[in-house]
Amino acid sequence: MERRYSQKNRIQSIINMFYEWSYPNLTYAGYLAVSESDDEKMQWYDPLMGVPLPTSMNEWEPPLLEQYLGDGKKKRKPSPIGDAPSSGVIHLVSQKAVDALSDIFDKHAKLYPVKLKDAPNEDFYMIVVTTEVDCLDREKSTGKRTGYEKRPEYFSSIHTWVFDESKLEGVDLFVLPDSKTTCYVSERFKQRVLYSGLKGFGFVKEFWDDEPLIS
Repeated sequence: MERRYSQKNRIQSIINMFYEWSYPNLTYAGYLAVSESDDEKMQWYDPLMGVPLPTSMNEWEPPLLEQYLGDGKKKRKPSPIGDAPSSGVIHLVSQKAVDALSDIFDKHAKLYPVKLKDAPNEDFYMIVVTTEVDCLDREKSTGKRTGYEKRPEYFSSIHTWVFDESKLEGVDLFVLPDSKTTCYVSERFKQRVLYSGLKGFGFVKEFWDDEPLIS
């Protein structure tokens, strides 16, 4: 009986596992804005460097992005685009990813079209997560505090996270109040990505994860 109970707990812990949606390594392409105007749109989360997102999608003009190939004279060859390119701290997704995860995105995010210079005929979107859950156990979690006087308990970066999972029932994609761009996903999200054969998604169990899962 004790062994059966232990196995049940282990299975439940896997089901309830949450990951940070991370950025793939150089195996897949990463992008930069082409113009200053494009860059401002991509930095919507920064009140100093960016411009706020429009209230209506009809007012959104897709920014143009180009693949980052390194600095200096010796540049690397272009990388495969994948289904989850990154642009700085922003996550992008392909139409294939949107189709596979449509119910999750409908519930937890808004999708803003972007244009990729090296894939002009393909549809890609910037993910803006709208589900914010203040579920972090701030005593057990570790990281770098912001140091801001108004909210000294907030983190500028989280190294290990412990969540109050009672606040995450039915949640598959969310951000914390600490950051608008650091996204966390459920085991269900990860399994959907793998089942759908989506390429270029990254998942880490902690900030210093030595073996991130890259789909």
